[in-house]
Amino acid sequence: MQSIAMPLALLVAAVACSPLSTYYRPGVEVARLETDTTNCQVTAAQEVPPNNQIRSTPTAFYPGVAYCGAAGCMYGDPFWSDSYIYTVDVNAPLRQKVIQQCMREKGYSPVRIPRCPVEVKAPPGRTTVMPVLTPSSCAVRNRDGSYQIVNVG
Repeated sequence: MQSIAMPLALLVAAVACSPLSTYYRPGVEVARLETDTTNCQVTAAQEVPPNNQIRSTPTAFYPGVAYCGAAGCMYGDPFWSDSYIYTVDVNAPLRQKVIQQCMREKGYSPVRIPRCPVEVKAPPGRTTVMPVLTPSSCAVRNRDGSYQIVNVG
């Protein structure tokens, strides 16, 4: 259990520090942004359906490792590495481009808003209308997954 706890804690910390990536158009209600995003995702899924293909990693041969000392050399057992099978949706990049194009046509731009430093104390709440962004804008992620964009200074 302990071997899982550390990577999970690092993942949570990385997500907590990562910038807010979203589409942005000043003055638009967040509810409208969410509706437009969903509509573009549905359109993209209809125009570019998943094309899942099965792939596998190659196997590799590892000869036995030589352990040499004063009495001569001994060789470890040679072995083949395992091959892993996985699935790739080869249409995913094109579907993402269709979403981006759809959102651009609706007047949105992709943005990355940095997380607010710990010392920034934003009042409780969430952003309901996209504010005008400034170089000092930052985002606070709420526990429910919503966010609040703050203009510091």
